[in-house]
Amino acid sequence: MKIRIVLLAVLLGLCGGKWICTGYAQEEDWTWWNELAHWDGHTPWQYYYTYSPRYFGPNAFPVPKMGDGKVPENLVVDAAVEQYWGYGDNATDLNLRIDIPLYPKYVNLAVWMVPVEYYNTSIHVRNERLMRTKVPKGFAVGDVYIQTGIQILRDRPKAPDIMINLCMKTAPGGPLTAARYFDTPGYFFDATIGKTFTFEKTKYLRSVAVSGRAGFLCWQSIRADQSMQDDAVIYGVRVGLTTNHWQYEVDFSGYQGWEHNGDCPMVLRAQVCRNFKKGNSLYFGGLLGFQDYKYYAVSIGYRFSTALKLFERKNSK
Repeated sequence: MKIRIVLLAVLLGLCGGKWICTGYAQEEDWTWWNELAHWDGHTPWQYYYTYSPRYFGPNAFPVPKMGDGKVPENLVVDAAVEQYWGYGDNATDLNLRIDIPLYPKYVNLAVWMVPVEYYNTSIHVRNERLMRTKVPKGFAVGDVYIQTGIQILRDRPKAPDIMINLCMKTAPGGPLTAARYFDTPGYFFDATIGKTFTFEKTKYLRSVAVSGRAGFLCWQSIRADQSMQDDAVIYGVRVGLTTNHWQYEVDFSGYQGWEHNGDCPMVLRAQVCRNFKKGNSLYFGGLLGFQDYKYYAVSIGYRFSTALKLFERKNSK
């Protein structure tokens, strides 16, 4: 009896091993891609990609969102579901962000990422990007962004609010075969100058905020035979309006890369936010892409804000 069991186990193992090996061999059969990309037989397949927003997914290196020139003074937790449509590239994702006030009103730490993204692209887009995913749909994981915001000027009667952002993009996103994320590090820094005008005597309108941004953005590419990185100039303008319970904002932003290989995305964003009690908010957003950002999107999100003081200057007695 024991011998029969052993023989059965060995037989199943061999059959299973054959199935696994067959599946592995099929997975590693890149004949279709070699013909599509006209592979020369020795160049790494990563070199055939074009590492720019035009030839990757909508979250590869999106245009950074704008603020009003003020560092957030509260702990803010933000979660949103986003739906993107493009020229044959559809994606649904979850976007998470947390803002931590290290020194309220002056220094802030922000971390955000897309922990999960479902994509479904057309065969035309797959071939255009030379994706090494034969069936161009599935799940991907996004990159992690870590940003520090520093307030230079704030709430001066005759001077604008000025803050700078220093942000690092890590590279856990992937898989690279699906051409959703660059799988390379990057960073950006910018300065935002804004002014908030308050209206205390009006019944509904509380404030209007106007701001502008300029900065530098950079990411690494894998093309060792060409430039190893792409540099870009960030720009943007924003207008925000706040009433008793609602917030409205619209911004036009983008960045201009120097390689001109699809590295010049532009976006027009709008958001409507309803503020509730105890720091709870619900918002709806829309996005329209231009130039090298061939997407439009809608989003719905929840935001929670509460006071948190990790480091605070103590008044001397």
